[in-house]
Formats: sequence, structure tokens, C-alpha cells
Amino acid sequence: MRFLLILLIVMSLLAVSAAAEVKGTQINVKLINQNPDPVEPGDDVELRFRLDNNISRSIDALEVELLPKYPFSLSEPAVKDIGSLDAKQKGVDAVVVKYKVLVDKDADEGEHQLFFRYRIGSKDWIKAGPFDISVESSEAILGVLSAKIPESINAGSVADFDVVLKNFGKSLIKDVRLTLDLDKVPLSPIGTSNEKVIKRIAPGESTTTKFKLIANADASSAYYKTQIRMDYLDDSGNKHLRNSTIGLLVYDEPEFSLDLKETEVNTPSANGEVVLSVSNIGPAEIRFMEAELLEAENYKVVSAPNVYLGNLEPDDFETAEFDIRTANIKPRDINLKVRLTYKDSLNKEIVKNSVVKLPLYSTSDAKKFGLLDGSKSLAYVLITIAVYIILVVFIAFMLIDCWKNSLPKYKKVLWTLMIITGIGAVLYYFIARRRK
Repeated sequence: MRFLLILLIVMSLLAVSAAAEVKGTQINVKLINQNPDPVEPGDDVELRFRLDNNISRSIDALEVELLPKYPFSLSEPAVKDIGSLDAKQKGVDAVVVKYKVLVDKDADEGEHQLFFRYRIGSKDWIKAGPFDISVESSEAILGVLSAKIPESINAGSVADFDVVLKNFGKSLIKDVRLTLDLDKVPLSPIGTSNEKVIKRIAPGESTTTKFKLIANADASSAYYKTQIRMDYLDDSGNKHLRNSTIGLLVYDEPEFSLDLKETEVNTPSANGEVVLSVSNIGPAEIRFMEAELLEAENYKVVSAPNVYLGNLEPDDFETAEFDIRTANIKPRDINLKVRLTYKDSLNKEIVKNSVVKLPLYSTSDAKKFGLLDGSKSLAYVLITIAVYIILVVFIAFMLIDCWKNSLPKYKKVLWTLMIITGIGAVLYYFIARRRK
């Protein structure tokens, strides 16, 4: 009886120990080798994983799977059937699994990670990793890390241009000849040439090369593509050539002048036309310009408020005509509010609000300054009065002549009625007056 009790206790302890082993880590996965190390972009690499059985019993129906992600890909099945592992089969006796992995040709240099997983029978997959795979190029790679330029260069102005080069390879780079291709862009080096020489750049090292550029005075605002040419030698004396394309922005914001060209409105409470002139006074083209006269408390726009002006080349101008009515205010300068909407050479829309002063005078001052036809009005009145006086005198003479004429009385009465109309006086003069 005592023997049976001891046997039950021992069996229970063994069952608990086995359950603990199953619950814990059963398989230990380790990346033991990558060949080649490091691997170059675009090449194959062989990965060797070791599987250690950590428990004191055998494992059956073991499957493993490699989980590749960019920049890695597999040309063979990812899942492999390992079969069984003996109890405590590890170390030199452990199972080794091999995979052949392709590295993408555009892969960045550095450490890239892979994951691995396994399962026993129909149980859930257990993930292991990550495992670091080293990717490096043995080629001497020189690249432009940055091109530090102002946001834009104004036409006719000078700007500093700093090019930062970096040795991305693992070997020394020597005798670097850096050349800016400026043949097809409106930029020129000033105070220096477009070529620089750097004696050496160690692996992983960066160096800054300075240029000073001037934009042509007549350069149009635009993005200009140019190339940086890099000729250099690697540590073995092999020659290399690399080109890098960069963009340089030459930009001048459009400038304009807005003026009052002509006006028919010179006094308060007056109607008339005002003509505004918009001139392009900068080196950049103004495109698709539209002028809008905004209403204010001192005047009212009685014509269409918008006028399309189109494109203005440098040193060009256009006019916009508006009809307005001024308010009944004291004579003074009032501000015409104008909104100009246009696009620059890069097709960016710009909206500018401007004011144009319109001077208003009293009626007497306007006549004094010749802004109103006051003198002409007076002459017109005087001429009109003189004409009326001459006409009255002429009619009077024709009436006197009519009654002194030896005409029958009834004809005198008829001519009298006709002469009073004025036209009859002229007819009487040529037809019935006394001939002396």
C-alpha cells in the first residue's frame, strides 16, 4: 500500500515537470551565420538557423517558416518540415535550417531585420526574432547629402551654394573633382570657378564644398534643373563617375505701380469716368491680372467693378476704366480701393489690395484750376446773349420797314405776324422789304 502511494507521488511530480517544460520555451532559434556577411544589394545571401530542443523529451511534427519582408524575398518555400527532435538535442547536435534569400538591388545600407516562427503539430505558431541581416555595398559610393541654397535667388543677386558630399561606402574616396553644370541655366559662378577638388573623404565622412553664384539680371522666374558631376578614385585607384540632379529656383515676385491716369470726377456729388494705370515695374511677368474697384463710403461704382487686364510683360502697362459717383462730402482727397488679382511665373495666385488717391475740389477751385469748363460756359452765355440781341434788333428793323412799305394793309398784317417768329423776318428781308 505504501509502495503504491509513493509511485503515485513520483508520477505526479513527473507530469508536473513535463507540463512546465511544455509551457516554457521549447525551441530556441538562433541565427548562426549569414554568407556573405555583409551582403551587397541585389545579391543572394545564405542564412543558417540553429534549432535547439530545450526540453527533456522528444518533439514530433516540427515545422518552421521564415518571414521575409522588404528588402528580402525568397525563391524557395518559406515553410519547411523538420520532423522530430530528440530530447535535449541542442548545441553541436542541434538541427540547422538553411534559407537562400535575395536582397533587393535598391536596398539601403545598414541592418535589416527578419523574423522566424515554428510550430509543433497543430499548435499555434511561435514567433522568434528579430534577426539582423547586414547589407552593405563594397563599391565606393559618393553622394550628395544636401545642397544648401536659399529658398530662391533673385535675378541679378548673389547667393551662397553649399554642397554636402558623403562617402556612403566602406572604402576611402580620393581626388574628388566636383563640377557644377551651369551651361543651360541663367546662373554663373562669381569669385570662384564651377569646379572644386577634394583630396579625400573617409568612409562615412561628410564634407561641405562652397560655391558662390549670381543670377543673370534678365533671368526669368522658374525652376532650373542642373547636374552636379562627381569624378573620384576609390582606395584601389579605380575611377568612378556619378551625377546628381538638383533644382535651383530663380524667383522675383511681380512688382507693379498703380496710378490715377485720367479722371472726369473732380468735385463731390459728381458722376464720371476714372482711368487707372497698372505698370509692371519688375523683372518678372505678371499673368492673368484682373482689377476690381471696391466700393467705399465716399463713392459708388456705377459701372462693372471688374476689368480683365491680361498679361503684363516687364515695363508694360494696361489701363482700367470705371464709372463712379462721388458722395456729397467736403472737398478733400478720397481713396479709391483697388484689388488686383494675378499669377506669377510659377502660376501662384497673388492678391494685392491698393489705394489710389482721387482729389476732390470745390466747384470754384475746379473752375480755377481748369478742371471744369467754367470759362467756356461764360463765353457760351455771352455769345448766346449777343445772338439774341442781334436777332431782336433785326426783327425790329424788319417790322419798321414793313409798316413803312407801300404794301396793302392786309399784307403788312400778315408779314408782321411772320416777322415776329424770326424766320419770317429773314423771308421778309429777301422777298418784301423796301429796296433803296
